[in-house]
Amino acid sequence: MKPAWNLGNTLDALPDEGSWNNPKVQASTFKEIAAAGFKGVRIPVTYNDHFASGSPSWTISSVWLDRVSTVIDQALDADLHVLVNMHHDSWNWFSLTAHTNWTEIEERFRASWIQIGTRLRCKSERVSFEPINEAPGTTEEHAIELNKINQIFVDALAVSGGFNAKRVVTLPGMNMNEDLMIKFFKAPVNFTNPWALHYHYYSPYDFAFGAWGRTIWGSASDLASLEDDISRPRKAFPDIPIVVGEWGPVTLELPGEPGATWRYADHFIRMCNKYNSVPILWDNGVEVYDRINKRFRDPVFVDVILSATKGINNSLPAGTTDGSLTTQDTSRYIFHKLGETVGDYTLSYHFNGNKLVSISIDLAGVSVIAGTDYTVTDSAIVFKAAFLKPILGTTAGKKAELTLVFSAGANTRVDLVHWDLPKIAQQSVDVKTLPTDQAYRLPSISVTKGFTTPAAIRAVRADGVFLVDSWTTVFGPLQQGYLTWSNNWRIDDSVAPIDGTAILNLTSSTIAAAVGAAQDTLITVEFFPRVPGNNVTFTLKY
Repeated sequence: MKPAWNLGNTLDALPDEGSWNNPKVQASTFKEIAAAGFKGVRIPVTYNDHFASGSPSWTISSVWLDRVSTVIDQALDADLHVLVNMHHDSWNWFSLTAHTNWTEIEERFRASWIQIGTRLRCKSERVSFEPINEAPGTTEEHAIELNKINQIFVDALAVSGGFNAKRVVTLPGMNMNEDLMIKFFKAPVNFTNPWALHYHYYSPYDFAFGAWGRTIWGSASDLASLEDDISRPRKAFPDIPIVVGEWGPVTLELPGEPGATWRYADHFIRMCNKYNSVPILWDNGVEVYDRINKRFRDPVFVDVILSATKGINNSLPAGTTDGSLTTQDTSRYIFHKLGETVGDYTLSYHFNGNKLVSISIDLAGVSVIAGTDYTVTDSAIVFKAAFLKPILGTTAGKKAELTLVFSAGANTRVDLVHWDLPKIAQQSVDVKTLPTDQAYRLPSISVTKGFTTPAAIRAVRADGVFLVDSWTTVFGPLQQGYLTWSNNWRIDDSVAPIDGTAILNLTSSTIAAAVGAAQDTLITVEFFPRVPGNNVTFTLKY
């Protein structure tokens, strides 16, 4: 099945397919994913709003079951292996933490899977089933009940007939957390399905979710920690197949620092190979594959995954991995500040046994000549000033994209950026005039074209205390006092993007915290490159 991909935020959307950020599923999407090199797809499905009756039958709409069946057939027609589940029901009617009538949950769950199984019982053996996504729980009692749910699941499949008693199933632990799975999971009994364990991996949290300003990854400690994480389930269950049903930095929809993301993906896939686990990349439709425009948002990220899955070494850009530093460097970009003298520029690189074969540029009539425009050492690529200067010109902006072709593995990209300091249209607002139940759009920020999304946002009260998460003093300078993407700030997608202008929202929780602080709060919006001065400040005045 590997490498595999998630059709996220689609059939799992509430209340219906198409309710969230994606169009309805098209058969062509699966063909495009398969053509790119993916072998499997996980199709999350939510049934919450598709019940036609209540207890005891809990009848699911036949229209919805037919739609699920059709989408599975579309994936099969693209020669993909399919894993289908029950998804966001887990934090609705199924939630063991929100509801006390577990008997009714069991009844509804069993009735649901008998119906799902019956409708899908004659599907190809390439279709696998997963009982429930990320079932919440906090106690041993919850874990015991979820083990019981797994038993109800396989028993329901046996009743539903067809191929289902022989069909591959994946069985999760509480929250699909690997450590809770290791601690509490007990396999069902008296069933005939081949089965695998199933957990999800979004770690380290701050890197995966854009929390507290983290845009750095790849230290020796990071590498060792990831390997330890992937090895633990394998050591605990040495003879059982393992599926990592979701993984990936969810901030892929932000520019972030792609070099760090590429290194993360490369190491994660290699560890899954080493410990015989099947990873399924999470994609909500904004992060990886643009289904409307039919393109991968970061083709290098995908190529890194495909090559690593095959055991082929990737050559990857180096970058800052030391969180104690006050600046961040990355070889994903050639950054030159407007107005400064152009000199030779060195990109540190992890060649990993490969050779740099050639470099091309997306400018008509311009070629990149080895030995003349650049030279290569054992650990770096050096671009000559005479090559860079005419391309940079005298204005700010992303000037060109270089494609680096290597003897093996993914081809990577380097953006040539002439950057200038950002400027904000307004310096402050009286925070007491802002509603605390609504997001606040910051004044527009003029930025270098091609770099309209910030690297990170910091919030510090007038008394020096961090506005949220004051404990972030435990981090290095580039994370202390920083806000978390999505929880505290977001790109304002209610307006059309304007190249060269950052349009950002502080969330209602951030505004409420600033009002509650009863003092001024200084907001600092930082951009790449993360160096002193490449930011704007804005005051929430009290």
